[in-house]
Amino acid sequence: MLRSSASVAVAALAAIVALHVHAAGAAPPCKPTVSRAYAQGIGRIVRTGRDVWGAELDKNPTFAAAQKKLPPILFATQRSHRPLTKSGVYYLALSYPTGANAPETFALHVADGSQIISRFVGGESLTIDVGRTGHERYGSCLARATLATLANGYLPILETGYTDAGGVQYTEESFAGRIGGARSIVSFVKLDVDAEQSKVGATVRLVSSDPTRLVADQDVVHVPAGTARTVYAAFVHDTPLLKPIRANAYTYERARTAVADYWDNRLAQGMQLQVPDDTVTDAEKAILIQQLTQGWRYSVGNDYEELSYAEAVDTAEVMAEYGYRTAAEGILRFTLARLPDRFSSLRTGLRLLAEGVYYQLYHDRALVDADATDMATVLDLLAARQMPNGLLQPEPLSTDLGGAVTGLPEQVAVWEGLLAAGRVWAVTGHHDLAAKANAIVLKLEPALRAAVRAHEVRLPDGSIFVPDTLDGKTKPYKLITLTRNGSYWNLVMPYVFASGFFPPGGAEANGILKYLALHGARLLGVPRADAHVVFGKVNGQGLGQVYGQNEMRFLADNDQPDQLALSLYGQLGVAMTQGTFVSGEAISVLPVGTSYYRSMYMPPNLGANSTFLETLRLLLVHERRGARGAPDGLDLAFSTPPSWLADGQSFGVQKAPTSFGTLSYTVTRDGKTVTADVAEPAAARKVRVRLRLRLPAGTRVLRVTGASSFDRATATATLPRRAHVHLVATLSGHA
Repeated sequence: MLRSSASVAVAALAAIVALHVHAAGAAPPCKPTVSRAYAQGIGRIVRTGRDVWGAELDKNPTFAAAQKKLPPILFATQRSHRPLTKSGVYYLALSYPTGANAPETFALHVADGSQIISRFVGGESLTIDVGRTGHERYGSCLARATLATLANGYLPILETGYTDAGGVQYTEESFAGRIGGARSIVSFVKLDVDAEQSKVGATVRLVSSDPTRLVADQDVVHVPAGTARTVYAAFVHDTPLLKPIRANAYTYERARTAVADYWDNRLAQGMQLQVPDDTVTDAEKAILIQQLTQGWRYSVGNDYEELSYAEAVDTAEVMAEYGYRTAAEGILRFTLARLPDRFSSLRTGLRLLAEGVYYQLYHDRALVDADATDMATVLDLLAARQMPNGLLQPEPLSTDLGGAVTGLPEQVAVWEGLLAAGRVWAVTGHHDLAAKANAIVLKLEPALRAAVRAHEVRLPDGSIFVPDTLDGKTKPYKLITLTRNGSYWNLVMPYVFASGFFPPGGAEANGILKYLALHGARLLGVPRADAHVVFGKVNGQGLGQVYGQNEMRFLADNDQPDQLALSLYGQLGVAMTQGTFVSGEAISVLPVGTSYYRSMYMPPNLGANSTFLETLRLLLVHERRGARGAPDGLDLAFSTPPSWLADGQSFGVQKAPTSFGTLSYTVTRDGKTVTADVAEPAAARKVRVRLRLRLPAGTRVLRVTGASSFDRATATATLPRRAHVHLVATLSGHA
C-alpha cells in the first residue's frame, strides 16, 4: 500500500541529501552518481497517481523551488540508446541566418565546451583538450565543470567553465557568427587560461578532424605556471575560404557584437513580454531564438532533423501568436506543400486549424488565396476517407505505432480544423471550400459525438476516461504512463481536449481534468511519459513536454490558473537544461543507471520549445472561444503566478497579436495600489475583455475603479469597451 502523498514526497526529498557516495575528505567522483535511496524515493513519486510535487508548489510556484526536485539535465541520447555526442553531453544548435527565413547551416556546440561539430553529429569537428600535457578533454571531469550558460542569459553565445586536474582554471565562450572570407557560418572560440595559481601550467590543444577548417595562430598553446593567456580560434563550417581570415581579439569581438545585435533586432520584431522573473524572460528569448533557427525542423543535427508534421504546425501557430509572421508563414507553406504526399486525417486537421489561427491573427488573404487550390485537393482527399457512418477511415494513431485504428484524435482534429478553416473561407470568398468543409462536418460531428458517448468511461473516483480509439479495446489506465500505450494516450489526447469538443467548464471537461489529475498525467505540471527512448530496455519514467502545448490550452480554456503557473515553472525547473533552456523529445525522471545528471532524447526539440512559449503566453493572454471554436473574447493575466504581483512588481505585454487586433497592457503594484493600463484592440470593443489580479496570499482587493464590473471571488475585472482603459485597485493585507 502506498504511503500518503506528503510522506512519499518527504522520503524522496530526504533521499536527495545522499546523492553522492565517496569517502570523507576525498575528491568527488568525476561522474557523480545517485544513491539507491534516492532512486527508490523517485520511484515512489512516479508510481503515485497524483502530482505530489506539484501539489507542494501549485499555490506559489517558483523556478528555485521546482529545480530542487530533480538533478539537472546534462546528457543526450540518440537511437539505440547511444550517446548523442562523444562526451554524451547535449549540444546547442547555433546558426546565423542571412535573412528572415530559417538557416540551412548549423554549428553544434557541445554544452560542456569540449567540442564543436559541423552540421550533423559525427561530422567534422573541433575538439579542445587541456591539462598539463594537453590530453585532458575540456569538461571531462563533471565535478570540476560548471553547467553551461548563455551570454546575457539568453543570447546564443555559450559560456562554460572548467578546472583541470592540475588546478588550472578555464573559462570558454563560443558562438556561431560570420566573417568576411567565409561563405557560411564560422564558430568562434575564446578560451581564457588561468595558470597563475598552478605549479605545473597547462597545454591547450585544438584538434580539428579537418585541419583546413581550423583558424588559429597555433593549434598547440603552452601556458607556463604562474601565467595566464587567452586563446582564440575559429572553425569554418563550409570550406574552402574565399580569402584568409584571422582568429584574434578583434575578429572575435566584431563577430560577437554582430551576433548579439542580429538576435536582439530579431527579437524586437515580435511580441514583447515584461515579467518580474529574469529566468522566465531569459528562457522566452533563448527559446524564441531556437525556434527562429530551427524553422520547421523537429530537431537539428541528428536523425530527428525532419518534418514532424504535428509539431511543425503547432509551432507555426505559436510563432504567429508571438508576432513572428514570416516564420509562421514559412512553416505553413512548407507543410501544405508536403501534405498530399504525407496525407493523413490528423495532419490535415491540424494544418486546417493552423490556417484558421493564422488568418484570425493577421487577416492575410494572400496566403489563403495562394493555398486555395491545394486546399481543394486536400478536402477531396479527406471527403474520400469519410465512411458511410460519418467517421473517417482508420489510420495509425501515431507514426511510432503500427496498425490502423479508428482514432479519436484525428477525427476531432479534422472536426476542429474544418470549422476553423471554414470560417476563413466563408469571409474570404472561397465559398466552394467552405461548402465542402461544411458537408464533411455535417456527417462527421453527429457520428463522432455518438461514438464518444458510447466509449467514454465514468470511473468510481468521479473522473471520466475518454479512449484514444473508438473500437472498445482501450480501457482506463490506473496509472497512465506505466505502459507505452498509456504514454501515447497522454501524448495524443490533448489534441482532443484542447479542441473545444468537450465544452470548457462542462461536466465532461471537469471529469477529464479529474482523470488527468488522479492518474499520473503530469509531474510538476509537465506531461509525463514512459520515456522508453531514454532508458532503452530498462523500464523508466520521464516527461514529455513536447506534447504539452495542447494540454496547456485545455487548462486555460477551463480556467486552471494554478496548474498553468505550475507548468511554467515545472518546465523551467525539470524539463529543460538549466542556463541554456534546451529540451528533448523525452526526458528522464528516474535515474538512468546510477548517473546523477539526467538525460533527454535527441534535443533540441521544436515541440517542447513551443509548449513553453504557449504556456507563457496563456498566462498573460488567453482567447476565449465560442461553442464552434470561433474567438469570443480576451482574458488577460488569468494565470500569472501570485508572486508576479508582489509589492513593487510589474508585468505586461506589448504588440501581442490577437484575433481582435494587436494588444498591449501593463499591470503594476506599488504598496496597496495596483494599476492596470490596457490598450485594447479596436475589434475587442465588440467582445468582453477581462483582467484578473492574482495576488499573493493574505492580500485581497478592497475596491476597484475603471472597471465595468468586478468579481471579488476571482479578483477579475470586466473592462469597459474603450480604446484605452486605466484601472486602479486598492488592496488590503500585506503591503
